[in-house]
Amino acid sequence: MATENQSQPAANDTPSVPFYLNRPLLISIGAAVLLFVLILSLLLSSQSSATSAPQVQVSVSPDGPAVIAAESELLDVGSGLPQAGDVAPNFLFMLPDGSTQQLSDLRGKKVILNFWASWCAPCRAEMPDIQRVVNSTSSDELVVLAVNREEDMETIKQFVNEVGISFPVVVNEEGDISERYGALGLPTTFFINSDGTIHLLKKGIMDEAFIRDRLQEMQ
Repeated sequence: MATENQSQPAANDTPSVPFYLNRPLLISIGAAVLLFVLILSLLLSSQSSATSAPQVQVSVSPDGPAVIAAESELLDVGSGLPQAGDVAPNFLFMLPDGSTQQLSDLRGKKVILNFWASWCAPCRAEMPDIQRVVNSTSSDELVVLAVNREEDMETIKQFVNEVGISFPVVVNEEGDISERYGALGLPTTFFINSDGTIHLLKKGIMDEAFIRDRLQEMQ
């Protein structure tokens, strides 16, 4: 006869399943790993794009948008590239009100003649430095003319709105002005004394300190 206290298996004793055979657990772990990898990939991607393509911070000029001279014409068609000490080759540009002005009309003021294009990254990068100099210098003392090389009006307008500059921009779709000045690589900048002679030719990007130093040297 079996005794009454003979041990019986407990009702809740079930065979244990190894974790690598537990399908719900494996699915949960896999989902967590996938989510972690996705988040990590997004973070690395955002950091990479931020370091590889720094954005130029540009403040819109307090003087408002730039005046765009829609037409221009080279007047001095002489030969030979201008050098320091030469009289800057003269050209004409038409203002929005229909009036015209020549570079020679600016005698008595220092002139920064900056050749640029919208596709030129260094041109875009130096524009804020030029603008800061313009903001802190009297218009009776300094005039900046940004002569575009061979781009159309709509492209130039878009660039001006994006960058936020106030100094005059000269459209020169024919490219004859930049060719006369030998501005093949961009940016190219001529610092012109108040007597109309060239003080310095600068090829490549400028910063604010460089511009201010050159203005101090000029007559």
